Amino acid sequence: MAALTRVTPDLLPIGRRVRLAIEGQAFACGAQVRLDCCGIKAHDQPRLVREAANPFNTTLYWTVEAERGAELGPRGLMVIN
Repeated sequence: MAALTRVTPDLLPIGRRVRLAIEGQAFACGAQVRLDCCGIKAHDQPRLVREAANPFNTTLYWTVEAERGAELGPRGLMVIN
């Protein structure tokens, strides 16, 4: 079963592209990421990287941008295998 353990960075500056590292366990190839908000634009598809020492530990790298006018505050994030 896939599990999300950490997302970094935890703050997105408005108007700048940022590469998120979404860390977890057992993410599958082709996993998708969903945010429960508006105003955050994806610039690519999530890219899966497995830890060499333990392939069960996985990280998705995803470039996003908080657009001008985006609502401030925390967001929910979900990984769909």
